[in-house]
Amino acid sequence: VFAPYLYVDSDNKLDINYVIETTGQKYFTYAFMNALNKNGEEIPSWNDDKSRKGYEYNTGKYDREIEDIRNNGGDIIISFGGYGGRELATVINDEDDLYNAYKSVIEYYNLSWIDLDIEGDNVMNEEANEHRNNVMLRLQNDYPNLVITYCLQATYSTGITRDAMKILRHAKDIGLRVDVVNVMAMNYGSRTPNGDSYMGKYAIYTAQKAKEQLEKIGLYDTKIGITPMIGKNDSKGLTFYPENAEEVLEFAKENDWIRLLAFWAINRDNGDGEYAQNVSSKHSSIHQELFEFTTIFEQF
Repeated sequence: VFAPYLYVDSDNKLDINYVIETTGQKYFTYAFMNALNKNGEEIPSWNDDKSRKGYEYNTGKYDREIEDIRNNGGDIIISFGGYGGRELATVINDEDDLYNAYKSVIEYYNLSWIDLDIEGDNVMNEEANEHRNNVMLRLQNDYPNLVITYCLQATYSTGITRDAMKILRHAKDIGLRVDVVNVMAMNYGSRTPNGDSYMGKYAIYTAQKAKEQLEKIGLYDTKIGITPMIGKNDSKGLTFYPENAEEVLEFAKENDWIRLLAFWAINRDNGDGEYAQNVSSKHSSIHQELFEFTTIFEQF
């Protein structure tokens, strides 16, 4: 499956029907669903306005466009967390309440796939990570066909980070089926050699390293996802070009242990900021055609 991230907080608000008509792409990962504190209660919400007040999950904010996606034969994944996000497990301590929070989103959107994007400080929150895993096990029992993906930080040299591996070890210990580990193939650091030309190879190395790590802890059936950041990365000197996407696509097509391709983010998949010096949520900051990365990856 190819399901690029659609960042609801981007300054570039996409017309989803235009994307579908232009590219034929029908699967998207909506990011992010997090917690909104309202009168002391933590409510799952889209944190998609600059005031960070968010929109509660059941207010109909994206119902119409999600319906349009499904009417066109597609579907969505909802991603919880993200960098700096008030991910549900980090603010809801009671596991029954946490279970009900995730379940309410799954039920409201009739989800078949969820993405848990655990990064930044959240990846080090062991208590929250264990609560989340415990709740995912309960949800897996309730919804045996629900696909659960963990989107985790990783590098081409050492693979999935140590703290992120703790999450996966705990999942294995309690019997949680981890369907996909989606590696963030991006932002390796400003000292990364050949960061302007090797980003395709680095994404492949990251995936290969992650597969080795999963096998070492006994997660033999867990598939791998690859998510690069298209165009300029936040780490200075790192740029992911369309030719890098071609490399990753060919690798993914040749290896059946790759189940998911995505990228950050489809709001940036345009050349509006051609050669811009800064990273933007509106464009890739490189010379490219409109939706060029989408057109490449949708061949997966």
